[in-house]
Amino acid sequence: VMVNGQPVPVELVYYNDESDPGRTEQLYQQLVDDGVDVLLGGLAGTTKAMARVSKERGIVAMACFTGVQHELEDHPLLFRLAGNTSQSISTFLEGAASEHTVRRLGILKSSETESTAGHAGAFCEETTKAAQHLGIDIVFEGSI
Repeated sequence: VMVNGQPVPVELVYYNDESDPGRTEQLYQQLVDDGVDVLLGGLAGTTKAMARVSKERGIVAMACFTGVQHELEDHPLLFRLAGNTSQSISTFLEGAASEHTVRRLGILKSSETESTAGHAGAFCEETTKAAQHLGIDIVFEGSI
């Protein structure tokens, strides 16, 4: 990483939560115990856990993507690295379409997503808009 024109070494420390939400906060705690300087997070579920640990332990946290607005309020150490939901999805799909030639997309929703007007519903709606704008065919959109 370059800072003020000078190379600065960065070591990435990561753990795999194995898609188990119960492990996420524990692993963020472990990262802090291991002495990391900054926590990086991703999707809404991991951002909530990261925000709690960041606030409790007083460590800077950066979320690559978050739809949990209330987690950002009154938290001076939590920073968003991406724009809003629409910008984030568009950027992701543009990269997927150009770098990986993605031309077909399936949107799988949980029954919870269907009944939610909040972030999950907005995420699906914005994904559909961005895909259509980029000429990506939506081959499935439904619930499980």
